[in-house]
Amino acid sequence: MRFLIKYLFGSSSESKEQKNDFSDFFIKASSKEKAKVIRQVLREANEEQRETLRKYKKEEILAN
Repeated sequence: MRFLIKYLFGSSSESKEQKNDFSDFFIKASSKEKAKVIRQVLREANEEQRETLRKYKKEEILAN
């Protein structure tokens, strides 16, 4: 997910012109493209959260 966000919006170490990539995307992209990107980011965030919970539960079981 982090790669996708950096790919789409650039990193903070890039020039000032590229710092506007985030807002430019939401201004210039079509509604269809915005929805596609947002769905992908949400899917990846959801999976990361599930993985975190799986690890926590596994550690909880091992601790008991």
